[in-house]
Amino acid sequence: MKTSFRFCVIAFAAITVLLTAGCNINVTTGSSGQKTPVAGDFTVSNLTQAADNIIAVTVAPKSGKSGGAVTVYYNGSTSLPTAAGAYTVTFDVAEVDGWKAANGLAGGKLAIIPPGQTPVDSLEEAAAYLSEAEGGESEENAVYFLVNIDLNSTAGGASGWQQLLDAIEDADKFITLDLSLCEMNGTVFNPDSSLSTGKDKIVSITLPAAAKSIASGTFNGGTSISTFNSFDNLKTVSGAYVAYIGSGAFEGCSSLIEVNFPLAVSIGTNAFRDSGLIEANFPLAKSVDAQAFWNCSLTKADFSLAESIGSYAFADCGNLTEVNIPLAESIGWNAFNRCNGLIEVDFPLVASIGSYAFADCGNLTEANFPLAESIGTGAFYYCSSLTDVSFPLAESIGDYAFQNCSSLTEADFPLAESIGGYVFYNCSSLNKADFPLAKSIGSNAFLYCSSLSSITIAANCDIDSNAQIRGNFSDYYDSQSKAAGTYTYDGSSWEGPF
Repeated sequence: MKTSFRFCVIAFAAITVLLTAGCNINVTTGSSGQKTPVAGDFTVSNLTQAADNIIAVTVAPKSGKSGGAVTVYYNGSTSLPTAAGAYTVTFDVAEVDGWKAANGLAGGKLAIIPPGQTPVDSLEEAAAYLSEAEGGESEENAVYFLVNIDLNSTAGGASGWQQLLDAIEDADKFITLDLSLCEMNGTVFNPDSSLSTGKDKIVSITLPAAAKSIASGTFNGGTSISTFNSFDNLKTVSGAYVAYIGSGAFEGCSSLIEVNFPLAVSIGTNAFRDSGLIEANFPLAKSVDAQAFWNCSLTKADFSLAESIGSYAFADCGNLTEVNIPLAESIGWNAFNRCNGLIEVDFPLVASIGSYAFADCGNLTEANFPLAESIGTGAFYYCSSLTDVSFPLAESIGDYAFQNCSSLTEADFPLAESIGGYVFYNCSSLNKADFPLAKSIGSNAFLYCSSLSSITIAANCDIDSNAQIRGNFSDYYDSQSKAAGTYTYDGSSWEGPF
């Protein structure tokens, strides 16, 4: 018995040593006699391809090995990539007679290379390539630089990333940097804001295909430092598989005009604040976080799946003329404050409009909110070009909501029960106001509404003694026993109700 036991231990130890050494051993286990496939049983082909002619990676069994059906994964997905970049290949093998199933076998790295390009495969080659490359004297003729190196940790130390930046600095040439083939630790891309060397020479950057998110910015002594700090001439950024953009990632990148993140689902607070971004197109983003695009150069915002818009999300985007966020259900306070380029807004599903959401949008003429139930304080304050508004489901209108909307001629709120103070203050063109269910009207709600000639009101409405409805309407309303109906003013006296 002792001899037999010793033999088993020795045999097991021998197998362990062989496995540790990387040998491919098919272990037979169980009464069925089935073997377990290993990666070395298969030949993996098509691992290097040009981006203009991509075909699937093939995995074929070697002689005498498992013939089970194979499923290939690229960075964990069965979808064949189409963008240039480096993708980790793994594969599963289905069970078949004599062989067990096996999952997650390593298949190497698929490198998809842009057409006509040859990647630089080492840091030594990088320095030589940049030294010999023609162009790069200006941003307009930047040198295209495709590298295929291990960036190691992308934060601190003498990493591959830092050495690459040093090579760019030494070359003193403007660069279009393509990192799509590069390996990196983890899935969070962080260019390390503490490093500045070489970054001002990068005019465009393509992130590694392994990058699934961009790190958030940092703070130093209360001052925010963006993730892409020191990229002073960066104009374009793309990340084919980036899903999460951290807070403050591109804050203050005034040269940045274009980004391409087709899979981004989350955009952090201040992500693009004070940047030069011209268009924001994020087809999969579920929300727009607070201050995400505050004070950008945006002309267009397209978020076809976003359901909420955070406070100050697009505030001070004075060039913004087109907004497409059809699924938004709420708009945060000051979200579009001072967006003077807006002429028309349409939010078919929004139920709540935050305070000062569209304040000082001086060129806004039309606002469509068919499902809005509440209108926040100052929501359309000083929208001096707004001509008529209709909120068929709104039940409350906050103070100052339409103050100084000097072009507003009609206001229709069939379900509103509460009209706040100063709501229509100085709406000098307002001719008609319909509130058939209104139970209260606040102080100075109609002060300086010098054109008002028709008002529809509920019975027994509590009108503030200082509501300032022209022609002493409150007194006349009282004289009519506060009856419901439409009252008209001919310039000298009120009539009605009708």
